Amino acid sequence: DKCDHLIRGNHDDYLLKLSKNEIDANFFEKYGYAHKLALKNLSSEDLSFIRRLPINLDLSIEGIGISISHGMPHNNSVYFYENFEDWQMEMLIADNFDIYVMGHTHHQLHLEKNGKTIINPGSVGQPRSGRKGAQWCIFDTKLMKVDFITQIYDAASVFNDLSKYGGNVSSYLARKWESLE
Repeated sequence: DKCDHLIRGNHDDYLLKLSKNEIDANFFEKYGYAHKLALKNLSSEDLSFIRRLPINLDLSIEGIGISISHGMPHNNSVYFYENFEDWQMEMLIADNFDIYVMGHTHHQLHLEKNGKTIINPGSVGQPRSGRKGAQWCIFDTKLMKVDFITQIYDAASVFNDLSKYGGNVSSYLARKWESLE
């Protein structure tokens, strides 16, 4: 209700696959059982809503072409790191956008390359930058400026809430969190 735009991420895709029994048992070893819990609590209308979400969103704001996606545009599962591969940049150059906002790596990134601006806001729930806190960014389209923010929060209460649901999600995330600075 509070968002103008939403996109689908890789875990949304996993949830949809789980709803069709297209997930193997190894998936739960890696990610725990949060997806099963979510599936149990979502209605068929909720799943239809998720299914209809685009995997990339193309916007024009103040004459600036912006592509927003979870992973690489048109593929939620492809990571884009600072040491990207040539084919990844060629794909972005071929598209007619000025700015690409991509997540998936959970690493904050601001890169100017071949006339393109590439931004990764980071991760609110699972930062992989080595620092604790919810990581996100604000992008000013007038100044073409990115401000990265890391906001500390009480993660222990989140892990405690998650532990009620069983599986290894809470302990997995708590171990990851404790390894951060």
